[in-house]
Amino acid sequence: MARHRRQSFELFLHLMDVKQILMNMKNAFNSIMTLAIAMSLILGGCAASSHIEKADDVNFAHYRTFGFVQHDSAGQHGRNDIIDANVKKAITEEMEKKGLRRNDRNPDVTVEYSLNVERGTAHQRDPVYSTPYTQPFYNPASRRIGYMYMPSQVMGYNEYNRAVKNGTLTINIYDVRNERLIWQGWTENELNKGNFTSNDVKNDVRSILRKLDNRG
Repeated sequence: MARHRRQSFELFLHLMDVKQILMNMKNAFNSIMTLAIAMSLILGGCAASSHIEKADDVNFAHYRTFGFVQHDSAGQHGRNDIIDANVKKAITEEMEKKGLRRNDRNPDVTVEYSLNVERGTAHQRDPVYSTPYTQPFYNPASRRIGYMYMPSQVMGYNEYNRAVKNGTLTINIYDVRNERLIWQGWTENELNKGNFTSNDVKNDVRSILRKLDNRG
């Protein structure tokens, strides 16, 4: 009987060890999921959101070609030729995906864009984690010292405001025959590099022009 009780007690201790290990695994999983959610929110906050306005009487299915608005050289002061080429390349690629062909001599519509960079502030909310550590424990069943890993956990959040630069890209489309603005799209997002990069331009142009409906 005494031997049976001892075996039952050792089994109980063993099960308690297993339970503790499972709890540690659960805590580690929860910490990983919390970090993953925080990262997804951060990345999601950086994604560009676009907006459009369109003339109600316009049917883009009637247009076949496009070109770019030509500016006088006097109006080109301060214009970055590299960014200008990147924007036009990105716009051309997206417009061609819509089935429009570039024709600078006699286009049905002309495209004009503008870039604007402004200083601002953004509210930051960073999770604060505890320091992970290893907790020793004595196992009477095996008469040995074991170790339990205690993962870091979210203890709270550090909130503050930080200086940022926000970039706005606006795309205007004009009907050449009627000489009027028929479509406008724009997007605003934080510039990680402090100015527009080729990747920023490509993502913003795609975000705007994917809302151009030319199906009639």
